[in-house]
Amino acid sequence: MINNTAFNELNFYNRLFRHYFTEEQMRTKLLLFTGILCILSSLVLVGCDDDDDNNQGACDAVDCGNGTCVDTAGQASCDCDTGYHADGLTCVEDTTSNTAPVFTSTAPTDATELIVTSYDFTCTDADGDDLDFAVDTTDTCDGTLVSNDDGTGNYSFMIADAATTSSCVLAITCTDGTEIVTQTQTITIHAATASECVDDGTWLGQIDGSTDDGTSLNGGTVATTPWDSAYDADLDALVAVMPAAGSSLAVNTPITEATIIAAYYANGLYRMYIADANTEFKVFLTDDASQIPPFVPKTGSRISFTVTEITNYDSTYEITEVDGTTWTLDGTGFDVPVTEISDATPLTAAHVNKVVRVSGTLVSAGSATCGTGYLCYDLDYGAASTVVFRTGAFNVFPVGTCLTFQGPVTLFSGAPQLTTYGNLWFYTW
Repeated sequence: MINNTAFNELNFYNRLFRHYFTEEQMRTKLLLFTGILCILSSLVLVGCDDDDDNNQGACDAVDCGNGTCVDTAGQASCDCDTGYHADGLTCVEDTTSNTAPVFTSTAPTDATELIVTSYDFTCTDADGDDLDFAVDTTDTCDGTLVSNDDGTGNYSFMIADAATTSSCVLAITCTDGTEIVTQTQTITIHAATASECVDDGTWLGQIDGSTDDGTSLNGGTVATTPWDSAYDADLDALVAVMPAAGSSLAVNTPITEATIIAAYYANGLYRMYIADANTEFKVFLTDDASQIPPFVPKTGSRISFTVTEITNYDSTYEITEVDGTTWTLDGTGFDVPVTEISDATPLTAAHVNKVVRVSGTLVSAGSATCGTGYLCYDLDYGAASTVVFRTGAFNVFPVGTCLTFQGPVTLFSGAPQLTTYGNLWFYTW
């Protein structure tokens, strides 16, 4: 349809054409102009069409996620929630960079055998995070780590022999829960200087020569040489009939003037070790009244009695029953032979029930794996190997303690062992 403006223009041109052209010419021209005007009118109508699809907002197709789209002069942008920031037309979560913790202490580079090396370490964290410590799997010093829960702690260790362990690796970790840092240090182990645990011989132990009123178990005098072979209390007669390990045997054998070489009191009973020039026995009796001697079994005393039962206890020879009517105290103050143990004369199972004197250094912490109420230590006395020193759990000694043992040797799983009762038979310094 032609609008009013176009119609008026058509009338104007029609009158003008009538004035200058013949009717036939005018008709031809009019048809030509009418077509042109129709085309122009169509273009005007199309150009002015009001279509809603061409008027969309800048934020219509935008999803910011954790935020709101803002249209600024036709340009879309995201106004993000707290903790988020705009990345194009999307809100992404803020991230905070973490600073790894740092060790600020320096680990030791040297240590000495048989001496505990203690390292107080410190680790700091710039972010103020809580820190945790651990021994790394690459650690070879086998130390103990203790954390103070404040960014500090202690790592301690001890190497027993520099000859076999010339160095070890200290490796501990510090973590803030995100980053783990490891402090690693190779530590050189040096041999100890000449041992200061040298026995000066002044401590006499139970064989102290005392001659008191008879209430003490101490007595006798130390002999550094064996008895003459003629000294025979007939203990070898018991050895001749000793049953197999773990068995007992009834006998009726008189023992004459055997020497008490060691004695102790435990669980309400006296226990003692006796000997002659041929052999040694432990006397381990029951609490029956007939089995209790009518005198204090003082070391260095000589006694006689009749044996009615013997036991082979794990290859340790024991007298386990006597005729209680035959107890006789023959005398006191006799010599007690003591075997000096050293690297030249190492301890063996042949020393079981004999009294020995051995001095050295405790090279391990006390272990509670050797019986209820006891602790076991390794005593290095200069021989090729150590010997176990077993004592009451109340005797707690640090590594490096000097110790002299003078008493009878016991046997455990076929190996010699130094066992004490109470505070008898040993001295520390």
